[in-house]
Amino acid sequence: AMENRFATSYVENVLFKRSLVSSGPIRLSAVKGIRVDRAIAAEILPSLEGKTFKFGYKYKLIGDAKSVYLSEFVFDVTGHKSRGLWIHKDESNFHSEDGEVYANTQKVITARVGD
Repeated sequence: AMENRFATSYVENVLFKRSLVSSGPIRLSAVKGIRVDRAIAAEILPSLEGKTFKFGYKYKLIGDAKSVYLSEFVFDVTGHKSRGLWIHKDESNFHSEDGEVYANTQKVITARVGD
């Protein structure tokens, strides 16, 4: 499963805590669809302090078997005082009337050990 691949791929850098999947209907004008979200909670380990950490995954869209997309996240890791961070990337086709894909994501996130 995705969680096992995440945990084994990044075992030296983050501690996998839990994951959840949620879904629900979405509608824009006359277009109906379904939104599926997968959230993974993990803690940044001390081995990353003072480093930039990048992780990501590849995926395909239903109905487009030829294209492979890459979603990446980048962190600059500092200090030890932990906080909660919500890292989000949305690449839904339901953002606009013209069908263009829009995503709103911070390019490099500052994180702390323990976040």
